[in-house]
Amino acid sequence: MAAPMLGKNSRTHEFEVLLYTYFDGWTGFAYDEYDHPVKFGSVEEALADLHYAFRIWDQQILDGERTPDQSFSPDDFAIRSVVTGDLCPIAVSKNVVGLRGKDGKSLASQSELKKINATGRFP
Repeated sequence: MAAPMLGKNSRTHEFEVLLYTYFDGWTGFAYDEYDHPVKFGSVEEALADLHYAFRIWDQQILDGERTPDQSFSPDDFAIRSVVTGDLCPIAVSKNVVGLRGKDGKSLASQSELKKINATGRFP
């Protein structure tokens, strides 16, 4: 099977959320009913899923179901392009989950996200 073409001729890229663990390194975060990693059609979809997970964990802490030390850090997560294999760490700023921008601190801009969705390459 031929490798998919990248860039503006590519029809779609898939992304997945990864979690870093001490024993396995980067591993899939969410799995479907067949135990396959969940893949998203855009970076925004992957980030929205992760944002939802952070909201659930925050609520569990407020409800006393989880202690703050039982939660996750944004540093534990990254988004991976399934096609290119590129990884990009995530960040949380003002309660928004996003990709780290080129400077490594701020969130990636909408224009950067659009480019990532088109190419599968991170800044």
